[in-house]
Amino acid sequence: MGFQKEDQLVQTLKEIAARSWCFGGPPRLLLGKIWQYNIERGWGFSSTDFPSSRPRFKRRTASEVLLPAVYLPGADGRPGLHRTMDELWSLLAPPDTSYTKWSWVEPMVEKGINPDNQLHMQPMTCHQSGIRWVAFDPYAYRGVSPSNAVEHALAHRQRLAGPEVLLAALLFPFWTEHLGTYMVPDASSQTEPFPLLSGLAVGGFHGSAAAPWYQAPGLYLQREWHELRLGLFSAYGPDAMFQAWSSPTIRELPHK
Repeated sequence: MGFQKEDQLVQTLKEIAARSWCFGGPPRLLLGKIWQYNIERGWGFSSTDFPSSRPRFKRRTASEVLLPAVYLPGADGRPGLHRTMDELWSLLAPPDTSYTKWSWVEPMVEKGINPDNQLHMQPMTCHQSGIRWVAFDPYAYRGVSPSNAVEHALAHRQRLAGPEVLLAALLFPFWTEHLGTYMVPDASSQTEPFPLLSGLAVGGFHGSAAAPWYQAPGLYLQREWHELRLGLFSAYGPDAMFQAWSSPTIRELPHK
């Protein structure tokens, strides 16, 4: 029994080390990347809009990582949420040059449907423009359907991630590259889950019980087609359908 516990501990330490490297990076370096995008894309943030110090970050789960979340203001008649989603998706590069990108927005545009009218925030989600440190947990609600994740998150006063998932994929490309694979080659644990943006809803959902059906965006690699895809998935169904998925959470952190 003692050897078994030691083996489990060694395996756990390997996975923590691998994930720390995957999601690592000095806070200043992460903010530097955000500043570069801000200048190149004309986001409009000034130096005073950037957090000036590292927040007090104490993990509540072993998988939480530090993330500088970006929430763009609205512009040209478009809400900030939709602009943020578009900008982050535009910046997100596939794992290598053999991959292309595809988003659920494309077929809607082809059909003459305005995607902005289809994308909504869940009740626990808010979008206030700015740049703020958050604790991002990419493995939260693994194997749970989006609708059940929403129910549990509301009951426990948690925030499910939306655009923060795309930002994490942008800042941590090694994570994106290994979605659906084993982060540690000899790992006995499950593969890296594909993240659902369960803080968002697409379709008939309007925040009321009168029209509850909706879909949740999800980021995944379609390796057979060599595509990085931002698709839509029914929010309902048994949890068993979502064993390869997670619904990441975020929580805003105070500054020192």
